[in-house]
Amino acid sequence: MLATTIVRKAEGVIEAVADRFLQTLHFSYLQTRIPQTLQTQILQTL
Repeated sequence: MLATTIVRKAEGVIEAVADRFLQTLHFSYLQTRIPQTLQTQILQTL
């Protein structure tokens, strides 16, 4: 019974960490992609 509770809690923590990691990864990807696109657009308009 206790083991099941521990496993369930561990699964929840792992899911939360994985979710947060993916969000951070996605955010940093957007941060590196967007400035490049803006730079190219600005250079193209000049």
